[in-house]
Amino acid sequence: MKMNQAVVLVSSRSKAGEISLTALLAAVLLAAGSFKIPSPFFGGEFQLSAPLAVLMCAFFGFRRYLFAGIGASLAGLALGLATPYNIVVAMVFRVVAGAVVCLGRRRTAALMIAGPLGTAAARLVLAPLLGVDFLVLLAAAVPGMIMTAVAVFLLVKPFGAAIKKI
Repeated sequence: MKMNQAVVLVSSRSKAGEISLTALLAAVLLAAGSFKIPSPFFGGEFQLSAPLAVLMCAFFGFRRYLFAGIGASLAGLALGLATPYNIVVAMVFRVVAGAVVCLGRRRTAALMIAGPLGTAAARLVLAPLLGVDFLVLLAAAVPGMIMTAVAVFLLVKPFGAAIKKI
């Protein structure tokens, strides 16, 4: 199945369906962001939301993914689950990862590097905000970046098959 087919399937919904789908994607991103696999390095945990975010962008489109991400960030902030720093990091990740997905034309290799590049860009923005060396933040993130790339590779076909059945 080509990824463009899944996007067409989902984009044929009504306005109410579009809003509901975006809200559902936001809820999934918010919930998935709370599942973290710890890393031996401080600040290097792996969040399940990273590979899901990349796949959502690929299969549902950048605009829908970005709106869902904004919704998830606002809900996290309202619930006290996120800070403004978390939102800055998440939005940088979303824009960079989404750009890589779009520029890479949804090829598997582009999907695999989108998450790690988004994470690296987010750490680059976060470093001066926290007054921490970028390389320290990046080194702590490397295990999660690898896990994100592997997870995207393993999930791209099952995710596409699930979307096709919707």
